Amino acid sequence: MNVMTPFDPYHKWLGIPPDQQPANYYRLLGIEEFEADADVIEGAAERQTIYLRTFQTGPNSELAARLLNEVSAARVCLLDETSKTLYDADLRSDLQTAPEEDPLALMTEELAAISSKPVTQSQSRSGKPVWQQPWAISVGAVGIVMVLLLVIVFFGSGEEPQDRANQSTNTTPGNQQKTQPTANNEVAPDKVAVAPPPAVAPFDAAEAKAHQAAWAKYL
Repeated sequence: MNVMTPFDPYHKWLGIPPDQQPANYYRLLGIEEFEADADVIEGAAERQTIYLRTFQTGPNSELAARLLNEVSAARVCLLDETSKTLYDADLRSDLQTAPEEDPLALMTEELAAISSKPVTQSQSRSGKPVWQQPWAISVGAVGIVMVLLLVIVFFGSGEEPQDRANQSTNTTPGNQQKTQPTANNEVAPDKVAVAPPPAVAPFDAAEAKAHQAAWAKYL
C-alpha cells in the first residue's frame, strides 16, 4: 500500500529540501546568504515572483499564494537597510550554534597541546626521552658489566676458608708441645695471591673483559 506524502511546494517548486526548511529569506530567493547587493536581491525576488505566479491557477493555488507572500516579505526585508541588518544578526546567531563535540577532534586537540609543552628534564633537546638516547644504552651496558663483576667478586668463589686450626699436639720429653699437621690439614701456600684492583667506571668493553679475566684468574 502506497502512502501519499503531502505536497511540498518548497521542495517541488523552489528546490529546498525538507531538512533545510523553514528556509531563510536568502534561500527562499535562491541567492547567497548575507548578499549585500540590492540589485541582486531585487532581481532574485522578481524571478521568484514571476515563476510562482504560474502555479496560481493550478490545484495548488493556495500554496502558490502563500509562497508569493513569503517572497514579497523577503524582498521588503532585505531591501531595507535597517531591517536587513537586524535580520542578518539574527541569522548569524542561528547559524553559529555550538556543534556537537567530536571525540576525535578533542583527542587531536589534547595531543596538540601536549606536544606544544616545553621539554622537561627527562627529555633531551632532540625531543626524545633520556632513556631513548643512544648514549644511554652504552651507559646501561657498562652498568650491567659492573654489576656482573661485583657478583663474581663477592659470590663467584663459593668456597669457605679451610680450617687450619685442626692440628694435633705431641708432648716431648722436655714437657714442650709441638704442633704437627694432621692428615686433614693442608700445607699453607708459599705465596698469597694479590686481588686485582677493582674496576672504576667509566670503561669500555675491552677493559671490562680484561677486569673479568683478571678476577677469574685470581678466584
